[in-house]
Amino acid sequence: MKKSILLFSTLLLLCLASTAQTTYYYKLTKKKVNGVVSENVSGGQFITINKNVCYESDKEGFTVNHGRMDYKSTDENGIRLYVGGSYYGSNSILLFKSDYSSFNIKTDKGDVYVYKRATPPSGVTTCSLIRKPAEKSGSSSSGSGFVPPVYSQGYPQTYTSPSSSSNTYSTPSQSSTTTQSKKQCFACHGTGRVVKNDATCWGSSTTKYCSECGQTVHCSHYHTICTICGGRGYR
Repeated sequence: MKKSILLFSTLLLLCLASTAQTTYYYKLTKKKVNGVVSENVSGGQFITINKNVCYESDKEGFTVNHGRMDYKSTDENGIRLYVGGSYYGSNSILLFKSDYSSFNIKTDKGDVYVYKRATPPSGVTTCSLIRKPAEKSGSSSSGSGFVPPVYSQGYPQTYTSPSSSSNTYSTPSQSSTTTQSKKQCFACHGTGRVVKNDATCWGSSTTKYCSECGQTVHCSHYHTICTICGGRGYR
């Protein structure tokens, strides 16, 4: 009987370990909005890290329904890149320090918010910034009653390049009106993503390896969703 209990306890611990997640509180310390840097800020967010996913949550690790951010890569300085949904938008870019002691989060408009890990203030049990239901876009990806893990949500989307045949105009027949097929986006050339060079650089190195480009680039370089076509690759 004791052996059975011990075996059951061991299996339970293994199951819990396989779905382990960690929740930290991060205090907002600085922001750069429209190019203007300010330290006159307040508030903070709980971030839950679950395998290769992180998301804004309450103190217990339950999502506040802003979406999720998926892990993409780690550069030579140990900075971990996550992309996906947050309070700041569905195309947020989050850069975690290797020890998760702080992070920068960037919007698709180029605004940057700096957070540092801290002890949550007394009585604070959830994020200070939570979007109202009317502010949430794509409601199908953030249903009510959803609890971690958050793998059923769809951030970020997977983008595929349109076929060459979709980049032309169809020839109208005399008996029908003229129809126009999808045209490849001129900004991203059908990839749904564009290169930018205004990321915050960490550490002493000025270069890093970009897995999307397959080459060494400046530390300010990163890829983000094309705002011209919304990541679809076509207009």
